[in-house]
Amino acid sequence: PATARLYGGTYSGDIGLNAGTRVPRLSMNEHLEGVQVGALVRDLAGVRKVSGTGDLYARLTARGDDVARLRRTLDGKVGLALKNGAFEGVNLTHVVCTAWALYKRRPPPPAALPRTEFGSLTATAAITGGVLRNRDLLLTSPVLRATGAGTANLVNRTLDYGIEATFLDPVQCGAGAPSGRLKGLTVPVRVTGTFRQPRFRVDLAAVLKNEVRRKVERKLERQLRKKLPKGIPRGLENLFR
Repeated sequence: PATARLYGGTYSGDIGLNAGTRVPRLSMNEHLEGVQVGALVRDLAGVRKVSGTGDLYARLTARGDDVARLRRTLDGKVGLALKNGAFEGVNLTHVVCTAWALYKRRPPPPAALPRTEFGSLTATAAITGGVLRNRDLLLTSPVLRATGAGTANLVNRTLDYGIEATFLDPVQCGAGAPSGRLKGLTVPVRVTGTFRQPRFRVDLAAVLKNEVRRKVERKLERQLRKKLPKGIPRGLENLFR
Protein backbone atom coordinates (compact mmCIF):
# COMPACT_ATOMS: atom_id res chain seq x y z
CA PRO A 1 0.00 0.00 0.00
CA ALA A 2 1.00 3.60 -0.59
CA THR A 3 1.79 5.80 2.41
CA ALA A 4 2.02 9.56 2.83
CA ARG A 5 1.75 12.43 5.29
CA LEU A 6 -1.55 14.24 4.72
CA TYR A 7 -3.56 16.89 6.60
CA GLY A 8 -1.37 16.66 9.67
CA GLY A 9 -1.68 12.87 9.88
CA THR A 10 -0.78 9.73 7.97
CA TYR A 11 -2.34 7.98 4.97
CA SER A 12 -2.05 4.39 3.85
CA GLY A 13 -4.08 2.66 1.20
CA ASP A 14 -4.57 1.28 -2.27
CA ILE A 15 -6.50 2.66 -5.21
CA GLY A 16 -7.14 0.30 -8.10
CA LEU A 17 -8.59 0.99 -11.55
CA ASN A 18 -9.56 -1.80 -13.90
CA ALA A 19 -9.96 -0.18 -17.31
CA GLY A 20 -9.85 -3.46 -19.23
CA THR A 21 -13.59 -3.99 -19.01
CA ARG A 22 -16.41 -2.26 -20.86
CA VAL A 23 -17.19 -0.23 -17.75
CA PRO A 24 -14.12 0.84 -15.74
CA ARG A 25 -14.09 -0.37 -12.13
CA LEU A 26 -12.59 1.62 -9.27
CA SER A 27 -11.65 0.14 -5.90
CA MET A 28 -10.31 1.89 -2.79
CA ASN A 29 -9.01 0.70 0.56
CA GLU A 30 -8.03 3.85 2.43
CA HIS A 31 -6.91 4.58 6.00
CA LEU A 32 -6.24 8.00 7.52
CA GLU A 33 -4.93 8.47 11.04
CA GLY A 34 -4.64 11.65 13.07
CA VAL A 35 -5.76 13.93 10.24
CA GLN A 36 -7.33 17.40 10.38
CA VAL A 37 -10.80 16.51 9.11
CA GLY A 38 -11.93 20.07 8.43
CA ALA A 39 -9.29 20.68 5.79
CA LEU A 40 -9.86 17.23 4.29
CA VAL A 41 -13.63 17.70 3.93
CA ARG A 42 -13.18 21.23 2.57
CA ASP A 43 -10.83 20.01 -0.17
CA LEU A 44 -12.87 16.92 -1.06
CA ALA A 45 -16.41 18.30 -0.84
CA GLY A 46 -15.99 22.07 -0.88
CA VAL A 47 -17.88 22.55 2.40
CA ARG A 48 -16.88 23.79 5.84
CA LYS A 49 -19.21 21.78 8.04
CA VAL A 50 -17.01 19.77 10.38
CA SER A 51 -13.67 20.04 12.14
CA GLY A 52 -11.65 17.86 14.46
CA THR A 53 -8.77 15.43 14.54
CA GLY A 54 -9.20 11.74 14.02
CA ASP A 55 -9.09 8.52 12.08
CA LEU A 56 -11.08 7.49 9.01
CA TYR A 57 -11.30 4.41 6.84
CA ALA A 58 -13.03 3.64 3.55
CA ARG A 59 -13.35 0.37 1.63
CA LEU A 60 -15.22 1.25 -1.54
CA THR A 61 -15.91 0.14 -5.09
CA ALA A 62 -17.57 1.94 -7.99
CA ARG A 63 -18.08 1.56 -11.74
CA GLY A 64 -18.24 4.18 -14.46
CA ASP A 65 -16.29 6.59 -16.60
CA ASP A 66 -17.42 9.85 -14.98
CA VAL A 67 -18.07 11.20 -11.49
CA ALA A 68 -21.87 10.94 -11.73
CA ARG A 69 -21.76 7.23 -12.63
CA LEU A 70 -19.17 6.52 -9.96
CA ARG A 71 -21.43 8.09 -7.32
CA ARG A 72 -24.47 6.10 -8.44
CA THR A 73 -22.59 2.80 -8.23
CA LEU A 74 -20.62 3.49 -5.07
CA ASP A 75 -20.68 0.58 -2.60
CA GLY A 76 -18.70 -0.23 0.53
CA LYS A 77 -18.09 0.70 4.14
CA VAL A 78 -16.71 3.78 5.88
CA GLY A 79 -16.04 4.79 9.46
CA LEU A 80 -14.62 7.60 11.54
CA ALA A 81 -13.54 8.45 15.06
CA LEU A 82 -12.97 12.15 15.76
CA LYS A 83 -12.09 14.17 18.83
CA ASN A 84 -12.08 17.81 19.88
CA GLY A 85 -14.06 19.11 16.92
CA ALA A 86 -17.26 20.86 15.92
CA PHE A 87 -20.16 20.83 13.47
CA GLU A 88 -20.73 24.18 11.81
CA GLY A 89 -24.19 25.45 10.93
CA VAL A 90 -26.16 24.09 13.89
CA ASN A 91 -26.06 24.46 17.66
CA LEU A 92 -27.73 21.36 19.09
CA THR A 93 -27.93 22.87 22.56
CA HIS A 94 -29.77 25.88 21.14
CA VAL A 95 -32.11 23.60 19.17
CA VAL A 96 -33.00 21.71 22.35
CA CYS A 97 -33.42 24.95 24.33
CA THR A 98 -35.70 26.36 21.63
CA ALA A 99 -37.83 23.20 21.72
CA TRP A 100 -38.07 23.42 25.50
CA ALA A 101 -39.15 27.07 25.34
CA LEU A 102 -41.79 26.26 22.73
CA TYR A 103 -43.05 23.32 24.77
CA LYS A 104 -43.29 25.52 27.89
CA ARG A 105 -44.77 28.44 25.91
CA ARG A 106 -41.91 30.70 26.89
CA PRO A 107 -39.86 33.20 24.89
CA PRO A 108 -37.19 31.56 22.73
CA PRO A 109 -33.61 31.67 23.98
CA PRO A 110 -31.28 34.35 22.61
CA ALA A 111 -29.47 33.65 19.37
CA ALA A 112 -26.38 31.46 19.67
CA LEU A 113 -23.36 30.73 17.53
CA PRO A 114 -24.44 28.02 15.03
CA ARG A 115 -21.78 25.58 16.16
CA THR A 116 -21.90 22.26 18.03
CA GLU A 117 -18.64 21.38 19.70
CA PHE A 118 -17.87 17.79 20.64
CA GLY A 119 -15.24 15.93 22.60
CA SER A 120 -15.68 12.75 20.60
CA LEU A 121 -17.62 11.59 17.55
CA THR A 122 -17.78 8.04 16.20
CA ALA A 123 -19.77 6.49 13.36
CA THR A 124 -19.72 3.68 10.82
CA ALA A 125 -21.77 3.40 7.66
CA ALA A 126 -22.55 1.15 4.72
CA ILE A 127 -22.90 2.60 1.22
CA THR A 128 -25.06 0.96 -1.43
CA GLY A 129 -25.76 2.55 -4.80
CA GLY A 130 -24.48 5.89 -3.62
CA VAL A 131 -26.69 5.98 -0.51
CA LEU A 132 -24.93 6.03 2.86
CA ARG A 133 -26.74 4.38 5.78
CA ASN A 134 -25.62 4.92 9.35
CA ARG A 135 -27.09 3.51 12.58
CA ASP A 136 -24.51 4.15 15.28
CA LEU A 137 -23.46 7.79 15.39
CA LEU A 138 -22.40 8.84 18.89
CA LEU A 139 -21.44 12.40 19.80
CA THR A 140 -20.38 13.47 23.28
CA SER A 141 -19.66 16.91 24.68
CA PRO A 142 -19.51 18.39 28.19
CA VAL A 143 -23.26 19.14 28.11
CA LEU A 144 -24.76 16.86 25.45
CA ARG A 145 -24.86 13.25 24.38
CA ALA A 146 -26.34 12.62 20.95
CA THR A 147 -27.01 9.45 19.01
CA GLY A 148 -27.96 9.34 15.36
CA ALA A 149 -29.15 7.12 12.52
CA GLY A 150 -30.32 7.72 8.97
CA THR A 151 -29.24 8.14 5.37
CA ALA A 152 -27.23 10.52 3.24
CA ASN A 153 -27.77 10.33 -0.51
CA LEU A 154 -24.41 11.02 -2.14
CA VAL A 155 -25.98 11.20 -5.61
CA ASN A 156 -28.45 14.04 -5.06
CA ARG A 157 -26.68 15.22 -1.87
CA THR A 158 -29.73 15.06 0.41
CA LEU A 159 -30.20 14.03 4.04
CA ASP A 160 -32.80 12.05 5.98
CA TYR A 161 -31.37 11.68 9.45
CA GLY A 162 -32.55 11.38 13.03
CA ILE A 163 -30.71 12.62 16.12
CA GLU A 164 -31.61 12.14 19.78
CA ALA A 165 -29.91 14.75 21.94
CA THR A 166 -29.83 14.45 25.73
CA PHE A 167 -28.57 17.01 28.24
CA LEU A 168 -25.95 15.49 30.55
CA ASP A 169 -25.66 18.48 32.88
CA PRO A 170 -27.84 21.47 33.76
CA VAL A 171 -27.72 24.06 30.99
CA GLN A 172 -28.88 27.67 31.14
CA CYS A 173 -31.02 28.24 28.06
CA GLY A 174 -31.99 31.81 28.87
CA ALA A 175 -34.43 33.74 31.01
CA GLY A 176 -37.26 31.64 32.38
CA ALA A 177 -35.69 28.28 31.58
CA PRO A 178 -34.67 26.47 34.78
CA SER A 179 -31.48 24.66 33.84
CA GLY A 180 -31.93 21.76 36.24
CA ARG A 181 -35.16 20.64 34.56
CA LEU A 182 -33.33 20.11 31.29
CA LYS A 183 -30.85 17.60 32.66
CA GLY A 184 -31.74 14.18 31.26
CA LEU A 185 -34.26 15.57 28.77
CA THR A 186 -34.05 13.80 25.40
CA VAL A 187 -35.12 15.67 22.29
CA PRO A 188 -35.48 13.95 18.89
CA VAL A 189 -34.33 16.12 15.99
CA ARG A 190 -35.03 15.33 12.33
CA VAL A 191 -32.45 16.48 9.78
CA THR A 192 -33.51 16.85 6.13
CA GLY A 193 -32.57 19.06 3.21
CA THR A 194 -29.27 19.16 1.37
CA PHE A 195 -25.65 18.87 2.42
CA ARG A 196 -25.21 22.61 2.00
CA GLN A 197 -28.55 23.64 3.51
CA PRO A 198 -29.71 21.08 6.09
CA ARG A 199 -32.99 21.66 7.94
CA PHE A 200 -33.53 20.74 11.59
CA ARG A 201 -36.99 19.95 12.99
CA VAL A 202 -37.69 19.06 16.62
CA ASP A 203 -40.31 16.37 17.37
CA LEU A 204 -42.30 18.23 20.03
CA ALA A 205 -44.72 15.34 20.52
CA ALA A 206 -41.80 13.13 21.52
CA VAL A 207 -40.51 15.88 23.83
CA LEU A 208 -43.88 15.90 25.60
CA LYS A 209 -43.87 12.10 25.88
CA ASN A 210 -40.35 12.10 27.33
CA GLU A 211 -41.23 14.82 29.85
CA VAL A 212 -44.34 12.94 31.02
CA ARG A 213 -42.25 9.80 31.46
CA ARG A 214 -39.69 11.72 33.51
CA LYS A 215 -42.40 13.16 35.76
CA VAL A 216 -43.82 9.67 36.39
CA GLU A 217 -40.36 8.32 37.20
CA ARG A 218 -39.70 11.17 39.64
CA LYS A 219 -43.05 10.60 41.35
CA LEU A 220 -42.37 6.87 41.71
CA GLU A 221 -38.93 7.63 43.09
CA ARG A 222 -40.38 9.93 45.76
CA GLN A 223 -42.95 7.30 46.75
CA LEU A 224 -40.27 4.62 47.04
CA ARG A 225 -38.11 6.88 49.18
CA LYS A 226 -41.01 7.41 51.61
CA LYS A 227 -41.49 3.66 51.99
CA LEU A 228 -37.82 2.91 52.62
CA PRO A 229 -36.87 2.45 56.29
CA LYS A 230 -34.85 5.19 57.93
CA GLY A 231 -31.14 4.65 58.14
CA ILE A 232 -30.97 2.95 54.77
CA PRO A 233 -27.33 2.38 53.77
CA ARG A 234 -25.92 5.15 51.64
CA GLY A 235 -25.13 2.82 48.75
CA LEU A 236 -28.73 1.64 48.47
CA GLU A 237 -30.08 5.18 48.66
CA ASN A 238 -27.98 6.10 45.64
CA LEU A 239 -29.88 3.58 43.57
CA PHE A 240 -32.73 6.09 43.39
CA ARG A 241 -30.64 9.10 42.36
